[in-house]
Amino acid sequence: MNASPARPGAPAGVDAPPAVASDLAAALGPVRDRLEADLQRQIDLAGSHRNAAKALEVDLKALSSGLAIISEAQTLAVSLLYKRAGSGAYIKGRCWWNGRQREVQIGSIRAVLAALPEKVAAPYSGKTPAPGWNEIRGDEPLMTAIKEIGRRKLRELIGRQLRNEFSGGLDSFGPVVAEAASAEPLARGAPAGPQPPDGSGNWYAHWRAHWREIDPDSEAGS
Repeated sequence: MNASPARPGAPAGVDAPPAVASDLAAALGPVRDRLEADLQRQIDLAGSHRNAAKALEVDLKALSSGLAIISEAQTLAVSLLYKRAGSGAYIKGRCWWNGRQREVQIGSIRAVLAALPEKVAAPYSGKTPAPGWNEIRGDEPLMTAIKEIGRRKLRELIGRQLRNEFSGGLDSFGPVVAEAASAEPLARGAPAGPQPPDGSGNWYAHWRAHWREIDPDSEAGS
């Protein structure tokens, strides 16, 4: 019997591998290729899952911080500014939330003063023309009251933005907002509803139920 040809590069006298080994190598090559492809898909999938997890983490952070703000569990820092818009000028409230500046229009000086209880707005009642921003901005109790109005408007703005972002889980939220928005508007000339007793210090409770309706058509958010 003649000897099988030696493998290329093999020492003399070493036979070539049997045909079955060559067949196995040929069959296993594609398996290795499939495993490499499967591994790459899993790597890509893992990356996609990491990105999805990061996106969920961002959403959860925004929703959690927003809930803390609108439920008043967390204090919302508010600054006031006076800006001209069209033919009028308005007090605006501004805050920073979720990486962006948010802003609402509180109302004109006259409308805001008319909406606040007499004990807060008394120094400016009946003034003609209405006091200017430079005149009232140094009145700390008045600024505190106006900031609180702005804070509540900003809380609602944040709540509405969260509702729009996560509307799939808030099917019952709409009627609550609609009901609240139907509250009796404040008259421009005088506060609505019963006034707190003089000296009670409970002016906050007076306008808390009506804050949304101060200058109702002027609210804007960014």
